[in-house]
This record gives sequence, C-alpha cells and structure tokens, in this order.
Amino acid sequence: MAFSVFKHTYTHKSDEALMLLVMNDGNEKAFEKLYDRYCKKLIAFSARILKSKEIAEDIVHDTFIKIIDNPKAFNPSQTFSTWVFTLVNNASINTLKLSSNRSRLLEENYFQMDVSVLKLNIDAKLIQSKINELFKNLSDKEKSIFVLRFEHDKSIKEIANIIEIPEGSVKSCLYYLLKKISEEIKHLK
Repeated sequence: MAFSVFKHTYTHKSDEALMLLVMNDGNEKAFEKLYDRYCKKLIAFSARILKSKEIAEDIVHDTFIKIIDNPKAFNPSQTFSTWVFTLVNNASINTLKLSSNRSRLLEENYFQMDVSVLKLNIDAKLIQSKINELFKNLSDKEKSIFVLRFEHDKSIKEIANIIEIPEGSVKSCLYYLLKKISEEIKHLK
C-alpha cells in the first residue's frame, strides 16, 4: 500500500503527453491508455465509411501497430486526436478505393439516424430511408465529413485537419449536405 504513491497513473494525462511517453521511451502503459481511449471511436468512425466493422477493426488495429512501430511519426505540435483520426480516415478511404467490392459496399450502405428525439408527426422509418438513400450517394469525402461532424462531434477545424482540406470547404460541404437532407425530408410532412 505504501508504494501506491509511486505507481504511474495515466488517467489524467493528455493524449499528447501520453504519446510523448510512447515516443520517448516506448511506454507500454501510455500506449495502452491511448488505445483504450480511441479504439472504439475509431472503429465506429471507420465502419461508417466502410460499412464493415470487421474491416474497420483491421484498419484501426493496423493503425495502432504502425503507431507503436514508428511513434516518432507523431508531430507533437498536433493534437493526437486529429492525427489518429486522419490516419484512420486515410486508411479507410484507401481501402474503399482499392477494394474490388466497392460497388457491393455502396449497395449495402446503411445509415442509422436516431429519430427518438424528433417530436414531429413524420414517419421515422421514411425519414431514415430517405437519409440512407442520400447517404449512399455521397462522395467518400462527404461521408467522412458527415460522420465526423454529426457522429463524432468534431469541430470544423478538426475535420479540416483530418481530411486535409480547407475549413471553408468543410463548411461548404456541411451546408450542402444539410440542404440536401432538408430537401429530401421536407416533402414528408
């Protein structure tokens, strides 16, 4: 019990501080903490793009293997969150582009929307169907932006850094996505 004061705790350390520990001395506990913080979020993010949880899990695990193999690739002036989401986004998009099953993935595209908060007298299944249809026809970039903004609550700046496009492009894309959704569901009243 007396030695518990000397135990390292990583719960309250920032992501960047943990990554510096990994970079400087290969600290396994710091790496495990980062993995625990981000693994599920990144799998959900990648799975939304790929429509395959299994492939998303592989991508995220491969990403963390690359991080542990080359921790010095992290730029300490960046946020860890933006960096790791960028890595997973790029790997997910590359997988889509390289996949011979791309058309199958697009046909199976499924978008879930939590409509429990909607208090309107609109058939929720019809709304979800319209949004699924719309989501299926979005570009890879639009899908990434939509998922990052509305499912992972990333800021415009974070999304711009992750997808590597100007903030104005993110804002414009979000504006047109919301306009498309609005046009699709306004006829359902």
